[in-house]
Amino acid sequence: MFARTYTAFLSGIQGRMTAVETYISNGLPGFHIVGLTDTVIKESAERIRAAINSSNLGFPIRRIAVNLTPADRRKSGGHYDLAVAMSLLKAAREDIDFVEEDFAFFGELSLDGSIRGVPGILPLAMCAEENDIKNIIVPEENICEASFVKNSRVIGVSCLWDAIDAVKGRLSNMDSLGEIKNRKSKEEMSELDFSQVFGQETAKRAALLAAAGGHDMLMMGSPGVGKSMIARRLPGLLPAMTYEECREVTKIYSIAGLLDRERPAIFERPFRKPHGSVSRAALIGGGAKIRPGEISLAHLGVLFLDELNTFQNDCLEALRQPVEERKVQIIRNRESVVFPADFILVCAVNPCPCGYLGNDERICQCTETQISSFRRKLSGPLLDRIDLHVTMAPVKYEEIGIRRNGMDTNTMKEKVLLARRMQKERYGENLLNGRLDDDLAREKIKLGKEEINFIKEAGAGFGMSARSLNKLIRIGRTVADVEGSFDVKVEHLAEALSYRSFFDMYGSGEMSVKNR
Repeated sequence: MFARTYTAFLSGIQGRMTAVETYISNGLPGFHIVGLTDTVIKESAERIRAAINSSNLGFPIRRIAVNLTPADRRKSGGHYDLAVAMSLLKAAREDIDFVEEDFAFFGELSLDGSIRGVPGILPLAMCAEENDIKNIIVPEENICEASFVKNSRVIGVSCLWDAIDAVKGRLSNMDSLGEIKNRKSKEEMSELDFSQVFGQETAKRAALLAAAGGHDMLMMGSPGVGKSMIARRLPGLLPAMTYEECREVTKIYSIAGLLDRERPAIFERPFRKPHGSVSRAALIGGGAKIRPGEISLAHLGVLFLDELNTFQNDCLEALRQPVEERKVQIIRNRESVVFPADFILVCAVNPCPCGYLGNDERICQCTETQISSFRRKLSGPLLDRIDLHVTMAPVKYEEIGIRRNGMDTNTMKEKVLLARRMQKERYGENLLNGRLDDDLAREKIKLGKEEINFIKEAGAGFGMSARSLNKLIRIGRTVADVEGSFDVKVEHLAEALSYRSFFDMYGSGEMSVKNR
């Protein structure tokens, strides 16, 4: 007796369809699952046997072979349990019959026959939808997450009998996200306003440009000057996520196992702040069982690396490729996986080990050797890839707590939205100035003779690299967009230069020592 059901496996954030083929024959009783499976799937034989018997469905005492196709692709996870069980029951029982191509099954079985939720259900369900499967059977625990699927019917089940009722047409409890949103996160975000940041108008302006043009940003200043406050408020400047963006980010969080009933989907721009002790695999992604890292969890949002000097060198160097390509490729055991990583990188550093170099109120206690060693931890190639460099001085005591001055979030966001509209009209798609490749930048960003001379003088005067000069032009274009100007003018490039010249002049290992 032969039967087939369908499920899927994950490759990065994409699902790939899997057929579960079951053959029951005479011979010595046995239950074997093949198809390049991991230990979790091999152990599912005992879970399935107990679940079927606990549900009084009668496990067949015969020779059972289950094959997961394609046989040459590695498969892992507990979500295969339900598909294998339904394939086995279809082969063993005449009263359980359904059109194979109409159903996909996902879920982990408990020994009592109940079905538990599994991570990664959204990309798996979307894969089934893309393959024109009409009915997607998922654990009841995952129903809200899976309901991002719109063209297929999603049915939540809590036990094996529910799954049987579903294939017989007796159960149809499709749910939807409706108004379920991450209200807590939304409320927290609404309380964060740039008006709460006293002073630091230059850094706030840089944050505005970062949000408007998709530029990465680095802030240097003493402890307590407001670096973390500005970084935490940056997602509030970004446009609200579209439906497709919500689906894409939710897929990543689903794979990482970071969704639950209280938080079934991601509706707000991500903000990730990994600790300096984070491992390379946790930051970039990977591990024995490949999972997305912090840079992918920050996709379409903000990745904040506070105290950049405290991160391991291999972590920082591994950032160079994702910052350039906006994705990360991970290769493990002959398996290649690509995760998206299109984030705004925001970094914060202190000027020296004690943090008070250049501070008019505090005296720096560090030696020149300590400062030089401290600065050398910052890789020159990585710093060169960060568009905006800002030096932040401490706010005067008399300016703190008296009034909220300068730009607030709403005012800044209006400028961000204006700049993004201009970029969409210019490029014809959702491209940002900070994401342009060199060819498209030369084609779309036109400079006058005076502006070209300014670029040449800046490059010669500060010894700027070709990459820095290209970034200078892109930042100048963003400054012009924020101001509503169709042309890039010298004053726009001059402001852009103020965000590039610090590290181009001093490099990553040298800094003048003052106020000592």
